[in-house]
Amino acid sequence: MEDKAISEKVKWNGYRLIVADGMKVAKTRMYTSLPSMWEGWTKNIYLGLRDHPSMLLLARSVRRWL
Repeated sequence: MEDKAISEKVKWNGYRLIVADGMKVAKTRMYTSLPSMWEGWTKNIYLGLRDHPSMLLLARSVRRWL
């Protein structure tokens, strides 16, 4: 979600965004374990759905079902 916030600020300040392949510039690994993956995904799901309470409730109920 941080990259979304950064891109919104860039756009709001009048700049253009491009999508580019940066694999020759930098390399990163987002998650290194299952617990860190779970933490990251649940954080992003929450942040993405926080403006949609009904979807947030649905996501919560699905999580309990799993």
